[in-house]
Amino acid sequence: MFNPPLYERVFSRSQFVLALTSPRRKQILLTNLGIPEEKILVIGSNFEENLQKTDVSASEYVSLTAKHKAQAVIGQLKTGRYVVMSSDTVVLCGDEILEKPSTAKVQLEWLKKYRQSAKEQ
Repeated sequence: MFNPPLYERVFSRSQFVLALTSPRRKQILLTNLGIPEEKILVIGSNFEENLQKTDVSASEYVSLTAKHKAQAVIGQLKTGRYVVMSSDTVVLCGDEILEKPSTAKVQLEWLKKYRQSAKEQ
């Protein structure tokens, strides 16, 4: 269970806000860090994930997207003490950044592209 001094002094009095709807991320807080469920608030961000992917690295793109998701949720919070957490995940195929596929057909195309890319390496 996660219980360092910083948690007791600061975080135990805060509400943890997940600026995403990933059940896996919430499970990490519950299981791995031992954060009580009543201390976790899930607020899905309304940030439209449409940042330009050119001229940025995949890590820069992910960082910017997570930052914007968090900022969108912060704007919805009332006065209080919060720890806002956000993240983003992408797949890098060659130099192309792939996000969540919009349809099952797109997902299949991307998997084929990724498999072909892996064979070429």
